[in-house]
Amino acid sequence: MSLTAGDSLFVEEELKIVMIGEPSTGKSCIVSRYCHDDFTRQYIPTCGVEFYLKRTQIQGRNVRINIWDTSGLSSGLFPKYIYNANAIIITYDITDSASFSAVSSWYNKVISGQYTNVPKFALFANKCDLEHKRTVTEEKQILFSKEFRILISQSISARTGENITFAWQQLVAECLGLKLSKFDLEQHLVRPVQAEIETTINQYKTILSNQQQITSSTICDIQ
Repeated sequence: MSLTAGDSLFVEEELKIVMIGEPSTGKSCIVSRYCHDDFTRQYIPTCGVEFYLKRTQIQGRNVRINIWDTSGLSSGLFPKYIYNANAIIITYDITDSASFSAVSSWYNKVISGQYTNVPKFALFANKCDLEHKRTVTEEKQILFSKEFRILISQSISARTGENITFAWQQLVAECLGLKLSKFDLEQHLVRPVQAEIETTINQYKTILSNQQQITSSTICDIQ
């Protein structure tokens, strides 16, 4: 406990949230976007587990979130990673059906452990900016969430930031037993941006148009 600038008592609640899922699904990118509003295309596999700290405020309550970003590889330390976690985020890549097929295995791996308090679960469907490459339908995500009673299920994009803070705030609120208002949710909702395929098509049209102009200008009649 410490004092704020206004000399009022500052109480900080603490949560432990663990990221799990197959390698290359973007777990580290999701955390980096949420904690630092940063994104890199370079893929650097996580070795073991990496730790992040995020402070946020929700409905006047100050929260310190300890985020454990796991590697996605099988490890005998896995039970220790998720021990005493308030929430587990299972991540998959919407362009990789194998990563979605593994979601149930990750879920079962968590609930098979012996824990005093069963953690909350969230399902993050990453790379929604690559809709044109989607191989996992939204219906499958919805059905899985209903079957396993996962309350927080969101399509997100670490690249564009779409729904990142929105999804995290929902999960934090669930952990604290809070009900977010529509205003609370809209404060963190990031609207989707145009998919890369649209930009590529427009660039192609521009190049094609330029080529046609050049071709037409170099043709002459021979009498």
